[in-house]
Amino acid sequence: MTVESRILFPESGARRCETIPLFPEEKAIYPGAGWKIARFQNARLIAFFDAQALPMLDDLDAAIDEACAKALEFVSAPAYEHWLVMCSGYELCEPRKINTDDASAAVLARRMGEVIRALY
Repeated sequence: MTVESRILFPESGARRCETIPLFPEEKAIYPGAGWKIARFQNARLIAFFDAQALPMLDDLDAAIDEACAKALEFVSAPAYEHWLVMCSGYELCEPRKINTDDASAAVLARRMGEVIRALY
């Protein structure tokens, strides 16, 4: 099994976007709704990075820089797969694999900036 093989694609009906449904044991670490980085090992979800959980700073730009730096540090762990996901209803929606050496890192930085901006 791979993370890619777990992705369910939209069909006519209720599913409007690509999703990764969670296994029961993965639901125990589900942090609630919002954009997160999901860490997988052997196609199993083992952790999340949640920029909303970072301490608040006095300066918005500094907070965005810190969130981006922490996110890139999280995805730099080579032993794991990392996916940018929208957590919603115990599903991981709009999954996008993140690599530090391609355009997905720019998408990651933009989303982290949006997450922090929404908090301030």
